[in-house]
Amino acid sequence: MDIAQKPLDMVTAFAKKIVKQYGFNTKIESTINRREALAGANYVIVTISVGGPKWTHPNRKIALKYGVNEGVGDTLGPGGVFYAARHVPPILDICHNMEELCPSAWLLNYTNPMAIISWAVSDYTRIKNVGLCHSVQGTTSELAKYMDIPVNELSYWVAALTIWPGS
Repeated sequence: MDIAQKPLDMVTAFAKKIVKQYGFNTKIESTINRREALAGANYVIVTISVGGPKWTHPNRKIALKYGVNEGVGDTLGPGGVFYAARHVPPILDICHNMEELCPSAWLLNYTNPMAIISWAVSDYTRIKNVGLCHSVQGTTSELAKYMDIPVNELSYWVAALTIWPGS
Protein backbone atom coordinates (compact mmCIF):
# COMPACT_ATOMS: atom_id res chain seq x y z
CA MET A 1 0.00 0.00 0.00
CA ASP A 2 1.28 3.41 -0.89
CA ILE A 3 -0.31 6.82 -1.28
CA ALA A 4 1.29 7.25 -4.73
CA GLN A 5 0.72 4.92 -7.68
CA LYS A 6 4.14 5.19 -9.36
CA PRO A 7 6.28 4.02 -6.41
CA LEU A 8 3.63 1.43 -5.57
CA ASP A 9 3.84 -0.02 -9.09
CA MET A 10 7.63 -0.18 -8.86
CA VAL A 11 7.64 -1.99 -5.50
CA THR A 12 4.82 -4.33 -6.58
CA ALA A 13 6.73 -5.31 -9.74
CA PHE A 14 9.88 -5.94 -7.68
CA ALA A 15 7.99 -8.06 -5.12
CA LYS A 16 6.37 -10.11 -7.88
CA LYS A 17 9.78 -10.63 -9.51
CA ILE A 18 11.22 -11.96 -6.23
CA VAL A 19 8.23 -14.27 -5.71
CA LYS A 20 8.60 -15.66 -9.22
CA GLN A 21 12.41 -15.90 -9.09
CA TYR A 22 12.40 -17.94 -5.89
CA GLY A 23 9.22 -19.90 -6.57
CA PHE A 24 7.42 -18.66 -3.48
CA ASN A 25 3.73 -19.46 -3.14
CA THR A 26 2.91 -15.84 -2.31
CA LYS A 27 0.12 -13.64 -3.60
CA ILE A 28 1.10 -10.01 -4.09
CA GLU A 29 -1.66 -7.40 -4.06
CA SER A 30 -1.25 -3.65 -4.04
CA THR A 31 -3.51 -0.66 -3.63
CA ILE A 32 -3.48 3.07 -2.99
CA ASN A 33 -6.69 2.68 -0.96
CA ARG A 34 -5.75 2.50 2.72
CA ARG A 35 -9.16 1.27 3.86
CA GLU A 36 -8.98 -1.57 1.33
CA ALA A 37 -5.48 -2.48 2.54
CA LEU A 38 -6.48 -2.49 6.23
CA ALA A 39 -9.79 -4.35 6.00
CA GLY A 40 -9.47 -7.53 8.06
CA ALA A 41 -5.68 -7.27 8.54
CA ASN A 42 -3.98 -9.17 11.35
CA TYR A 43 -0.76 -7.13 11.17
CA VAL A 44 -0.09 -3.68 9.76
CA ILE A 45 3.51 -2.71 9.05
CA VAL A 46 4.07 1.03 8.79
CA THR A 47 7.22 2.54 7.36
CA ILE A 48 6.64 6.06 6.09
CA SER A 49 8.61 9.22 5.46
CA VAL A 50 6.60 12.42 5.61
CA GLY A 51 8.38 15.18 3.73
CA GLY A 52 11.60 13.23 3.15
CA PRO A 53 14.94 15.02 2.65
CA LYS A 54 13.11 18.19 1.68
CA TRP A 55 12.33 18.70 5.39
CA THR A 56 15.14 16.74 7.06
CA HIS A 57 17.89 19.13 5.94
CA PRO A 58 16.09 22.31 7.12
CA ASN A 59 15.43 20.57 10.47
CA ARG A 60 19.18 20.01 10.89
CA LYS A 61 19.92 23.63 9.98
CA ILE A 62 17.49 24.88 12.63
CA ALA A 63 19.09 22.64 15.27
CA LEU A 64 22.60 23.73 14.22
CA LYS A 65 21.58 27.39 14.49
CA TYR A 66 21.02 26.76 18.21
CA GLY A 67 24.18 24.69 18.71
CA VAL A 68 22.68 21.20 18.44
CA ASN A 69 24.61 19.07 15.94
CA GLU A 70 22.51 16.01 15.17
CA GLY A 71 23.74 13.28 12.84
CA VAL A 72 20.38 12.34 11.38
CA GLY A 73 18.04 13.94 13.86
CA ASP A 74 15.12 11.59 13.37
CA THR A 75 14.82 10.10 16.85
CA LEU A 76 15.76 12.46 19.69
CA GLY A 77 16.38 16.13 20.25
CA PRO A 78 15.02 18.87 18.01
CA GLY A 79 15.05 16.61 14.94
CA GLY A 80 13.04 13.97 16.76
CA VAL A 81 10.47 16.59 17.71
CA PHE A 82 10.25 17.78 14.08
CA TYR A 83 9.93 14.18 12.87
CA ALA A 84 7.26 13.47 15.48
CA ALA A 85 5.28 16.54 14.40
CA ARG A 86 5.24 15.22 10.82
CA HIS A 87 4.82 11.48 11.46
CA VAL A 88 2.55 11.09 14.49
CA PRO A 89 -0.60 12.60 12.87
CA PRO A 90 -0.67 10.33 9.78
CA ILE A 91 0.16 7.26 11.88
CA LEU A 92 -2.67 8.10 14.28
CA ASP A 93 -4.95 8.43 11.23
CA ILE A 94 -3.90 4.93 10.14
CA CYS A 95 -4.57 3.64 13.66
CA HIS A 96 -8.03 5.21 13.77
CA ASN A 97 -8.79 3.42 10.49
CA MET A 98 -7.45 0.23 12.08
CA GLU A 99 -9.78 0.69 15.07
CA GLU A 100 -12.67 0.53 12.62
CA LEU A 101 -11.41 -1.97 10.02
CA CYS A 102 -9.08 -4.34 11.90
CA PRO A 103 -9.32 -3.57 15.63
CA SER A 104 -7.49 -6.74 16.70
CA ALA A 105 -4.53 -6.18 14.39
CA TRP A 106 -1.04 -5.39 15.65
CA LEU A 107 0.71 -2.29 14.34
CA LEU A 108 4.39 -2.96 13.64
CA ASN A 109 5.90 0.51 13.43
CA TYR A 110 9.21 0.88 11.60
CA THR A 111 9.09 4.66 11.33
CA ASN A 112 11.08 7.15 13.40
CA PRO A 113 10.85 8.55 15.94
CA MET A 114 9.93 5.02 16.96
CA ALA A 115 9.51 5.57 20.71
CA ILE A 116 7.48 8.77 20.35
CA ILE A 117 5.21 7.15 17.76
CA SER A 118 4.70 4.05 19.94
CA TRP A 119 3.88 6.29 22.88
CA ALA A 120 1.37 8.33 20.85
CA VAL A 121 -0.32 5.22 19.43
CA SER A 122 -0.65 3.77 22.94
CA ASP A 123 -1.99 7.01 24.43
CA TYR A 124 -4.40 8.02 21.66
CA THR A 125 -5.67 4.75 20.16
CA ARG A 126 -6.71 1.27 21.22
CA ILE A 127 -4.29 -0.36 18.76
CA LYS A 128 -1.76 -2.93 19.99
CA ASN A 129 1.65 -1.83 18.73
CA VAL A 130 5.29 -2.73 18.58
CA GLY A 131 8.09 -0.29 17.75
CA LEU A 132 10.94 -1.63 15.62
CA CYS A 133 14.36 -0.02 15.15
CA HIS A 134 17.17 -0.59 12.65
CA SER A 135 19.90 1.24 14.55
CA VAL A 136 21.56 -1.91 15.88
CA GLN A 137 23.23 -2.79 12.57
CA GLY A 138 24.40 0.74 11.82
CA THR A 139 25.59 1.40 15.35
CA THR A 140 27.52 -1.86 15.42
CA SER A 141 29.41 -0.92 12.26
CA GLU A 142 30.15 2.56 13.62
CA LEU A 143 31.44 1.17 16.93
CA ALA A 144 33.72 -1.26 15.08
CA LYS A 145 35.17 1.67 13.10
CA TYR A 146 35.73 3.71 16.29
CA MET A 147 37.53 0.75 17.87
CA ASP A 148 39.44 0.02 14.66
CA ILE A 149 38.39 -3.63 14.51
CA PRO A 150 36.60 -5.58 11.76
CA VAL A 151 32.85 -5.61 12.39
CA ASN A 152 32.80 -9.43 12.07
CA GLU A 153 35.14 -9.62 15.10
CA LEU A 154 32.88 -7.49 17.27
CA SER A 155 30.79 -9.42 19.76
CA TYR A 156 27.61 -7.94 21.24
CA TRP A 157 24.08 -8.70 22.34
CA VAL A 158 21.00 -6.55 22.04
CA ALA A 159 17.50 -6.48 23.45
CA ALA A 160 15.55 -3.56 22.02
CA LEU A 161 11.91 -4.22 21.36
CA THR A 162 9.34 -1.70 22.55
CA ILE A 163 5.90 -3.07 23.44
CA TRP A 164 3.80 -0.46 25.18
CA PRO A 165 1.61 -1.13 28.22
CA GLY A 166 -1.93 -1.95 27.24
CA SER A 167 -0.80 -3.39 23.92
